[in-house]
Amino acid sequence: MDHRHHADQLLEHYVQTRDAKLLIQSADLYRRALAAGSAADRIAVTKHLAALLANHPSQFPDTDETVRLINRILAVTPSSSPDRFEWSRLLVKTHCAAYLASAEPADLDLTFDAIFQALATCTQTGHGEVLSLLHLIPRPLDQMERHRDWDRLIGLYEQILAMIGPDHPERRVVVRPLASALRNRYRQGHSLADLERCLTLYQEDLETSGPDDEHRAELLSDLADVLMDCFAAFSSRDDIDRAVDLYLQAAGASESWTRRGHLSDAADAVHERYETYLDPDDFELAIVLLQPRSTDLLANATDLPVNAPDHRDHRATIQASEYLAQECDRTGDLAHLRRAIGMLLQAAAQDNLFDNWTDYCMILVHASRLLRHRYEITGDSSFMEQATSMLHEGISECPDHGAPWPQSCLLVGIADLYRHWPDHATEAAQYVEDAVQVLVTEASEAEDAVNKSALYTRAGELLRDQYDQQADPALLDRAVDCYQQAADAAEQLPVWPRRLSRLAATVTERHELSGKPEDLARAQDLRRQAVGAVDTQRPSRLREQTRLAHGPDRFPSRTRRLLVNRSGGCILAQEPSWLRARSYPQRGVGHANP
Repeated sequence: MDHRHHADQLLEHYVQTRDAKLLIQSADLYRRALAAGSAADRIAVTKHLAALLANHPSQFPDTDETVRLINRILAVTPSSSPDRFEWSRLLVKTHCAAYLASAEPADLDLTFDAIFQALATCTQTGHGEVLSLLHLIPRPLDQMERHRDWDRLIGLYEQILAMIGPDHPERRVVVRPLASALRNRYRQGHSLADLERCLTLYQEDLETSGPDDEHRAELLSDLADVLMDCFAAFSSRDDIDRAVDLYLQAAGASESWTRRGHLSDAADAVHERYETYLDPDDFELAIVLLQPRSTDLLANATDLPVNAPDHRDHRATIQASEYLAQECDRTGDLAHLRRAIGMLLQAAAQDNLFDNWTDYCMILVHASRLLRHRYEITGDSSFMEQATSMLHEGISECPDHGAPWPQSCLLVGIADLYRHWPDHATEAAQYVEDAVQVLVTEASEAEDAVNKSALYTRAGELLRDQYDQQADPALLDRAVDCYQQAADAAEQLPVWPRRLSRLAATVTERHELSGKPEDLARAQDLRRQAVGAVDTQRPSRLREQTRLAHGPDRFPSRTRRLLVNRSGGCILAQEPSWLRARSYPQRGVGHANP
């Protein structure tokens, strides 16, 4: 029996047994047949061997051989042959495997070149060629998105669009990710050319989709998001009006579990339109859109059943209460604040809310902040008593174990109230200490590294913030210990460099306080370690390393979306704008979810 037929039989046997050794043996037999065969048989054997190597890259990591074989086949394959695309496709697959193994930019360039070469060989359109090529390289595309390598990603999609032309049936396969990449680059660099190109592509994508497209709600929402970016850039009333309309259309076209998010986006846009043009109807519409039964407003969703409120409804209620609190500040009308407090207390009373302690905590903390705000306006201490009593009740209802984030947040919420209540500073410090103990206890028992590191980090943030209040060096020492525990737990996690940098910043601060040279040396070592731990393949590596070398911001922005503010307050979402120094926040690039 000759080598080629023996190899074919081994591959048939492999299909039945999945024994990887048979692949290795088959490849060796094909190589022998290639060396001994005639010129007429050599091309056929080369095809068998190239296909085997390309389709099993894990067994044959030497992609150089595979590339040589495929290029040899392409050299003798007529340009009109439909087989040419298939071999070009295998070449893409091989270069992609080489890039994933090496992470070298040169291999990624070869992958892109192979894609363009494959597209140039397409003899028929509408048979999934573009999609099949992009499906070969999902991991490189994901890596470019994760590393924010927008220039390279946009360059790839733009070249593909230029090659396939405006009438290609698969154009949408490229238009959508290109528009998304352009929008992300706009948010990073604020180039108006990127914004306008992105808007054009999203409009094209929506226009070419049918009314029954399964992604229609997403398309409508994406276009609305871009129009909001345009409104922020150009202040055109037409842009924000269209955005509101598209958000409502998206809500009407979406499934029930995503509808609340689209209504929340619509409310944000309507409220921003109110702040810009002061139409009172817009203010009420923004509130109504955040109510549980706001689906009744949708022309094409009036017959949809309205389910019991879920966590999206409660977050929307918080969003509505913030609008009302801002309006109270703007007009001085306490009726808006009373209405906001009533909304939150009603939401807290919902029985099904107790299925999610995080949301329950969020509702209570926001309600306590509104009550505190009312105390600051009126001077009536009964509002503070009501707020502290409410948070105490929430703590008593939380489970003893397994809910460290809600418990600690409620405790710090009480501390925040006491800090703003004359003659209660001692109680405030004790409640922060109780919150730290809850977090440290849970962290010491946590088996999951992500949760352990986050819990220790949160405890360190509270201690560091409490040091600002009391100037007790022992608190700074304990914060260093917590940050060290957080860094130790995160050693195998992507956040490790940031944990090290935060630890280094706190050790540096302790050195400035005590003057101990060992603290300075330790901080320098930690910063070098943090800089060296950054992924060397990230295009943003230098920027990330520079940031780590100088340490994190004085007040870290969020850990599991728990924020610390200068006064020691703690909530599970961002500090409400009506409690910030700036009463009327301007919408930046994009809009924040509640």
